Amino acid sequence: MSSTIEVHPDDGNHGASPEHKKEIHIFINTREFLVQKTKLTYQDLVDFAYPGDVPGPDKVYEITYSSEHGPDGSVGVGGEVKLKEGMVFNVGITNRS
Repeated sequence: MSSTIEVHPDDGNHGASPEHKKEIHIFINTREFLVQKTKLTYQDLVDFAYPGDVPGPDKVYEITYSSEHGPDGSVGVGGEVKLKEGMVFNVGITNRS
């Protein structure tokens, strides 16, 4: 089952009408999402992976990604990533000790 992520005016699509926005399939923790944005932030990815999760001072999220269309990488706090079709994101929670 796929989910559609809401489009916001600042989504990088430069005012294209909704019917002309490209839809990109991505996977976050094995769940498929249909995205109409060109970039996602660290916080977007955390929210999609763990909806309703309450952040705490000792909770850290580690985000890595892979894509057939470019190098693998990670997204840190405050970062963002340009989306490509079929990207796979792994979002994990660790605790500071």
